[in-house]
This record gives sequence, C-alpha cells and structure tokens, in this order.
Amino acid sequence: MCCLQRAWIGLSEDLNSWRWSITDPNFYRDGEAAFRNWAENEPNNYLGAESCVGMWNNGFWNDNHCQMLAKAICHDVREQNVSLIFINQTMSWPAAQSHCRKHHTDLASVRTVSENEQIKGLVQSAGELQAWIGLYRLSWVWVDGSNSSFRHWRASEPNGSEENCAAAVPADGGRWEDWPCSWKMPFFCNAVPGSKRLVKVKLVKSSSLDLRDPAVLADLLQQFEQKLKASRSDGDVRLSWRKTLEGEIFHQE
Repeated sequence: MCCLQRAWIGLSEDLNSWRWSITDPNFYRDGEAAFRNWAENEPNNYLGAESCVGMWNNGFWNDNHCQMLAKAICHDVREQNVSLIFINQTMSWPAAQSHCRKHHTDLASVRTVSENEQIKGLVQSAGELQAWIGLYRLSWVWVDGSNSSFRHWRASEPNGSEENCAAAVPADGGRWEDWPCSWKMPFFCNAVPGSKRLVKVKLVKSSSLDLRDPAVLADLLQQFEQKLKASRSDGDVRLSWRKTLEGEIFHQE
C-alpha cells in the first residue's frame, strides 16, 4: 500500500450469510435451515470468490466459485412430500437454480442428516465428484441495502479469502480492491442529495483569532449555524468542520 492511495467504499461481504435457495419458512422445522455438513477447513472462500455450495460424493460440503460447472440436485416439494432429483447436466450454480425453479421446485435444501445421506447416494450413483445444492451467500453487498450489481474491480480482484471490505484506488480510475476490514484507511461517504452539502468559509479580513483553538472554532460554527438557520423555513441546520488529511480546517489560498 506504499504507492497508491486507497479509500474505503460501502461494499463488503458477510462470510456467514449462508442461506437456502428455497426461502419458505414453513419448509423448515426448528433448526433445519441451519443444518450444515462442511468438509474440514470449509468454507474457505478461496481467492475471495466462493459463494455457492456443492456436496462431495462423501456427503461433505464445500464452497465453490458460482460459475464452476457441475451437475445439480433439485427437489420437488408437494406439501409434506419431498422428492430429490439428480440433474445429469453440468451448469453453473445460478443456471442450476434457474433450471430447478423452472422444472421442479428449487435447488435442494439439506435439512437433516437423512436428506444429506440421500443426496450423497445420488451423487455417488451418478459417479460424480460433487453436485450443486441450494446453499449460497450474497458475496458483496452495499451498506445502504441497495441492489446495484455494478462492480469495478481491479484485475485479479477480489482475491483474498479474509479480505471482506472494498476500497477504491483513485489513481487507477477508482477501481476496487478487497482488503481486511480492520485496516485503517480514508473513506468515502455517500450524501443523499439535499441532506448534506459542503459550505466553504472564506476569511477576507485579518483577524487575531486563533483558528486552532477548539473554543474559537466552536463559537464560529455556532455563528454560522445561526445565520443559515435564519435562511431556512424549517431551521434544520447542523454544521461540522471538515478537516484535511493533515488535520487542518483553514488554509491559506
């Protein structure tokens, strides 16, 4: 990080946000939606790009890149009856989800040890190494909850299994990198139009005021607030000083 300045943006991923493709809460009894059978050291989010789950032919699960090609397990749900169907066609996880939803109910949820054994048997009988099941997570989400799919990653990014927050590199056209969320960096804030605005203050006369004195700065801020409140019908004005990276508020032009 010595040569290019970076700044946090509001994009991150939650490695523990696993969920089933079928979301009907009535499909799961108490605790069944939380059933997991991960292989040792899984999930590991290898290279920071594994958000979809497959079952090995030994019954254990691992996270994979969602565009990996594999066969899939769908299920048909008819009230209390659940039928598992092996799909003998290689496809990505999103394509498998679409196929299962079009021709069956959904990609298979695994709620119990018994269902896990049934799916393992289907994978083994087909002679496959693994197959998709319906577990996945949302890999990168915006903190404001928006559903924008826009991505602007640098080449080979994201690439860290434990780098779960995104930063922009202005010197590279604002492209993004993933970094550990605990790192300290400058950051960008998002202001809703009309809710925040930058007000520049220019001192045109010499003054004996010490502009480094917190009490002086607080008094000036209060004066500015009072003047701005008088110009607004709702009187809703709250000001704060914005500092430079060097900690300065006022500077000579």
